[in-house]
Amino acid sequence: AEFGRLQGCIKVNVNTTHAGINQWTTTTEGEGLEIINDIAIDHFNAGILYAAGHSGKIFKSLDRGKSWQEKSMGLRGDSIAALAIDPVNPDILYAGASQSIYKSPDAGETWTAVKGGVDAVSLVIDPLHPNTIYAGTEGNGVLKSVDGGISWNEVNNGLLFKGISSDSLVINPSNPKILYAAVETSEMDGKGVFKTTNGGERWEKADNGLFKDVQGLAIDPDNPDTIYAGTIFGGVFKTTNGGKRWSELEDSPHEQNRTITVDNLNPGIVYVGNL
Repeated sequence: AEFGRLQGCIKVNVNTTHAGINQWTTTTEGEGLEIINDIAIDHFNAGILYAAGHSGKIFKSLDRGKSWQEKSMGLRGDSIAALAIDPVNPDILYAGASQSIYKSPDAGETWTAVKGGVDAVSLVIDPLHPNTIYAGTEGNGVLKSVDGGISWNEVNNGLLFKGISSDSLVINPSNPKILYAAVETSEMDGKGVFKTTNGGERWEKADNGLFKDVQGLAIDPDNPDTIYAGTIFGGVFKTTNGGKRWSELEDSPHEQNRTITVDNLNPGIVYVGNL
């Protein structure tokens, strides 16, 4: 793989494995506008973007990032770590924050807390059953709602610790009963990547070949047995067999690779955000 670099994209660095492409356009003006923890794109209109701010604000763009408007009504100022858009109704959004999980029924105009007392750092929605939402948290493990966020339950059987790394909960788009999560802990036996094949009823280790702390996971939408893992100072790893075996990508950045994503239209392109 060939990695290029972009610096200063709203205080994050981005690397791409797409050979020959290293051209970027800044979508904000000025320095230090906001630390952005997550970005979500409308599935039906790629010109509509949402950005999760570390300061507790959410921003929306209707023109592919040329301009942004704050959409924070109902938020309580908690740092926003994760965003998810309903795959069927893009007006419905969820936001994971440092103290709550929020829901918007009106494309971000208003927000209501649907779960308090949790530090939600990652969100995924079942693409076949959009009322089913999973939240990765730093102290409560994985939470699951099957009623659009009205009620939540922990689904942690098999997880030795309940600290889920940011941006490390991913769902198989073809079989949404399969999910992967990276656990962050100082205990060697408890950390690593875990996999469930039954919607969180049971988790098992799936990190053979991974030797570093995993901070971000991304799944190939066309080949969901292919998953990428961003690690802390250990490079980027890849599995092509659903987590049975991982190997490091050649020349991947040995930095704090905290977030990673796969291009939905061209899964050969993988982006890594690091510090």
